Amino acid sequence: MKLTKFSVSAEEHKKRQEAHRRIGAKLKASYQTMTKEDWEDIEGIRLFSKYPHNLILQSDPIFETIPFGPVGTVMSSGCVAFVSAYIIEHYIDRRLEMRRWINTVVEKGYRSWRFEKFPKVSFTSKEVDLDVVKKKLGTIEPKILECESTEELFYVTGKPEGIGGSMFLIDNVIVQLSKDKVKGDMTSIIEKTRISSVKDIINNLHNGYMVPMRVNNSIYHEDSSRTGGHYVILVGIHNGEAYVLDSLIGFKRLPLRRLIEAALADDGLIACWDLSCI
Repeated sequence: MKLTKFSVSAEEHKKRQEAHRRIGAKLKASYQTMTKEDWEDIEGIRLFSKYPHNLILQSDPIFETIPFGPVGTVMSSGCVAFVSAYIIEHYIDRRLEMRRWINTVVEKGYRSWRFEKFPKVSFTSKEVDLDVVKKKLGTIEPKILECESTEELFYVTGKPEGIGGSMFLIDNVIVQLSKDKVKGDMTSIIEKTRISSVKDIINNLHNGYMVPMRVNNSIYHEDSSRTGGHYVILVGIHNGEAYVLDSLIGFKRLPLRRLIEAALADDGLIACWDLSCI
């Protein structure tokens, strides 16, 4: 697959963010207007999508030491790479070589990171590149311009820390798999690749389409110590429970309502994907 680079022009990035936030807000609003009767109707539904089998899991020990960009490992941080791989595998009907795919994801800039002393400036390079860092941070902290090694750099900037995998990886995978059915600027693309209502989540399952989504870990796991987010795939619902394909654990079952709440918990990061456009 010819994966598009994460980096786009400032104008395109603004359009991408605006469309992402607008559709996320619509999805949240659709949940907030649901009635007791709506939930009772859903609890009586049994729906399962098609989904890939014979999957490699992120928790496979082989991924414990493979880096995911300059900081973190594939096991600790690579869920978006696995969710995107599962989508690809389902539509091309063969297993990807995961280490090669992960390398592509990182090289194309879909792994974001930053320095602990400069949390507002993010990077997407595969490695810590002194020239790149000096260009982005040199005007903020002139001492960085004097650094000649990463050891000297880290003394000024603090160590690199992971932000996460970019959700726009999934949008661009959908674009590639759609074979020109999804095209245009970032606004029109995201209008087609994202789901904007709970009803459409149910409809996609009804029509056989699994639903990738980002969730808040603490709500998803019912554990306040689990911070950050995670990418998973909803593959079915039965008796009010969701059946989720999770790259870390295989399959997980939890109340559908809690899953939806986990997907809507982090304003600005809400994203559920529509695979019906492929």
